[in-house]
Amino acid sequence: MELEPSVDLSTLGPLTQGFSGADLQALLYNAHLESVHSALERLETTATSANSEDSPTQFVVLGSNGDTLSRAERSALSARVRCEHQYPGLYSPL
Repeated sequence: MELEPSVDLSTLGPLTQGFSGADLQALLYNAHLESVHSALERLETTATSANSEDSPTQFVVLGSNGDTLSRAERSALSARVRCEHQYPGLYSPL
């Protein structure tokens, strides 16, 4: 995980005194997930507001019959597909 240059580990270190390695890993993992979800929400909001059509996006989940996704998962995946269509390469690894 890359940290912004503004992150001062000498300030954060004392705040995690007594944390185990697993505690630190969970802390960083949750912080990472929170930032990813925030970024996705901003992009999905932008893509949804930019897309004047309310027609559903059709896609196929490979290795699935489609019944394995909840409605929330299908909705999130649909928004992600719309974002990728509008902003190609957005979800490519860095």
